[in-house]
Formats: sequence, structure tokens, C-alpha cells
Amino acid sequence: AAYQALADAGVRAINNSWGSQPKDVSYETLDGLHAAYAQHYGRSTWLDAAAGVSRQGVINVFSAGNSGYANASVRSALPYFQPDLEGHWLAVSGLDQQNGQRYNRCGIAKYWCITTPGRLINSTMPGGGYANKSGTSMAAPHATGALALVMQRYPYLNNEQALQVLLTTATQLDGTPTGAPTDTVGWGVPDLGRAMHGPGQLLGRFEANLPAGLRDEWSNPISDSALLQRQ
Repeated sequence: AAYQALADAGVRAINNSWGSQPKDVSYETLDGLHAAYAQHYGRSTWLDAAAGVSRQGVINVFSAGNSGYANASVRSALPYFQPDLEGHWLAVSGLDQQNGQRYNRCGIAKYWCITTPGRLINSTMPGGGYANKSGTSMAAPHATGALALVMQRYPYLNNEQALQVLLTTATQLDGTPTGAPTDTVGWGVPDLGRAMHGPGQLLGRFEANLPAGLRDEWSNPISDSALLQRQ
């Protein structure tokens, strides 16, 4: 009901961070991910509610987890199991203060994963005030906020298209534009400067329907590196 209420209110992106995985779950291997997903399979959970609004067009942003596994959590990797969610799902890994990747890596979620600051982030606290906290729960809001700015820049794009702009204009940790996502950081770090100049890749059919009288200019080079990687 909560997810649907947000969708009904016109919310375009939902930031999600719901604690650590059970102690008997590991995301280090695909077998571990499959075992974790099996706990959800065949019964309705809150994750189905999140998936339901993504099928209506809402972007769900999920923290990847903090255990240092080779893969993002089963929640943030859900499009691997339910492919129709890709395009409306974003996994977020984290960086430390030296710009190094920490926490769970993107892994199997790399095609819908980015990496943002997650170490010693000054954040609001329950009951009031601020404190420095670390983890992908700190990283995910950076990604959700960046996505909101892209949506604001392109009011004529739908949610999936705005997410595609954010992903395909990200850079790797050395600052170079991402050609194809990596298992470690996915698409890399959001580059809002590049994102203001259109997508960096077209991952499928992309129709920009500008209203009458509105003009825009995209100037980023367009590659097909990610599409070639997935062949």
C-alpha cells in the first residue's frame, strides 16, 4: 500500500535501504544470490510491492549492501531474476573518501548499477540532528538526488529515459567516460556535467517527445559499447 500510495501521488523515484541481509545469506556467488531469491519466490513480500510500482514506471533505487560481496544484494539485483524491471531499477554501490570502491560490488547488477559516495556522509538522524554515517544507505540518496536533477533537466523524458541518461553519462573511477559497465562499479560515478548534454549511449529505442515550441541540444558522443558487451 505504501509503494502504491507514492506512485499514485506522482512520485517518480523511490529511495530504498532496508537493512542488512540475513546472516545465512551470501551474495558472493550466483548460487548465493539464487538461494537468497528463493526466500522470496512463490509468496508475496514487500519487494513485490516495489516491483509493482516499477512496472508502472516508477524508478526504485536500492542500496547494494555493505558486506563487501562480489554482487549487489538480491533486492538491488532483482532485474536479474525479473528482467522486465530493468530500466526502472537502480542499484547503488559506495565509494570511500579516497574514491575507492567499498561495500558490495555491482556484480550481476552492473547494467543498472552506479557508485556514489558512501563513507562518513553527514546525514540527518532519527529524532533530529546530524551525524556522519557510512554505507550504501548513504550512497543511494546521492544517486536518487542525481536522478532527480536529470529529470528536472529533461522534463520531456520519461523516467526510464532519464535513468538511461544518468547511467550512460557516468564515469569510471579514473574519470574516463564509461564504455561498458564493470563488475566492480557498474556504470561508475554519476557525472552531472555530462548528463546535462544528453545520453552517452542509447540502450534501446529512445524517443524524445518535445512539446511544441521547445528546442534542446544534445552534444555527447553516442557509443554502443554496452550493447556490444551484452551480445
